[in-house]
Amino acid sequence: EGGVSYARLRLAPDGTILERDDGPPELQFVWFDPSGTGWFAEDRGGELCLFARRGGNEVASFPLGPRGSLDFVQDLKPFGERGVVAGLWSGRVFVASLEEDGPSLSSVRFERPSECVPPSGRSLLYTATAYGHRVYATLFCGATVLGAPLPPLSFIPVD
Repeated sequence: EGGVSYARLRLAPDGTILERDDGPPELQFVWFDPSGTGWFAEDRGGELCLFARRGGNEVASFPLGPRGSLDFVQDLKPFGERGVVAGLWSGRVFVASLEEDGPSLSSVRFERPSECVPPSGRSLLYTATAYGHRVYATLFCGATVLGAPLPPLSFIPVD
């Protein structure tokens, strides 16, 4: 019935709180790759963003666009050596990577079977992952798995 509040904590390896931030942005999902790079999905005032941090420093940010009704980053899965596949509950899927030439972000387009179109304001996507040269996403629609070619990586300017 009341409002929702969020607190973001940055912890040391021993669990000690290094930093606390009460309020926006809302952390939605986090994943660390084997090199120690942290991938953070956040809502910053209605805009979804993906950030890569290494050693406490932000190394890249990836804008994912406005947050729709009941939308959030549902999952992050590894992509190659230095990237992630971000699956959003709304059905949007992104591939982000820290390539040697710079950070890159691409959107994946899936064709959904007509019987798997979600009701207004809801979605069915649970997770997405890359395998080989394709991206796959699971839907709450029986045993439906969508597949699409891995999109070419589009390099984004670094601030």
